[in-house]
Amino acid sequence: MAGTSSSASYSSFGDVSVKSTGPCIKFLCSYGGKILPRYPDGKLRYVGGYTRVVAIGRSISFSELQVKLRELCGWGGTVSLRCQLPTEDLDTLVSVTSDDDLADLVEEYDVASRDRPSPLKIRAFLLLLLLQNQSHHPSEPTASAMSSCTRAGIFASTAMAAHEHQTVSCVTSAACCRCHLGKKEEHIKIDANGKRFLITDD
Repeated sequence: MAGTSSSASYSSFGDVSVKSTGPCIKFLCSYGGKILPRYPDGKLRYVGGYTRVVAIGRSISFSELQVKLRELCGWGGTVSLRCQLPTEDLDTLVSVTSDDDLADLVEEYDVASRDRPSPLKIRAFLLLLLLQNQSHHPSEPTASAMSSCTRAGIFASTAMAAHEHQTVSCVTSAACCRCHLGKKEEHIKIDANGKRFLITDD
């Protein structure tokens, strides 16, 4: 009978020898929602948004993980990664910002998974960090804001031009335009020289 090989490895976590469950780890990532208290017991839960499972290699760096998370969410900026420890609730999340933080987090989950038939998924919550690239020029509008203002200006100018064109056409396209004001009927007549005369019929 041929022997089988295992892909499991071992890492050290304090004084405990921890069996790594395989070459990959899984993140259960939530984004686009909020952590809110549940009625009626007040226990925190994640509401709305999306939840996806991401499998990554154990040797992945934090910067490479950032790329994976941006692809997952479709975001272009830096992703804030906050994770729930296996023994804690959602009111105690840890921020992962470096390779060391990521390694410590994986070891925490390895310890919690050692007596389980399958490894725990790392519970992660993602937020998009807005870049503070306008800190020196707080009054300077963003490109998107300028684009919005430009579109609004073009729309307003177009609407005004259309209104003026409609007003002129109303007067010049016919020799007489009628306006009903109360019980009176007014006639605007234009002579051959283009002069306008207002005639009111009582």
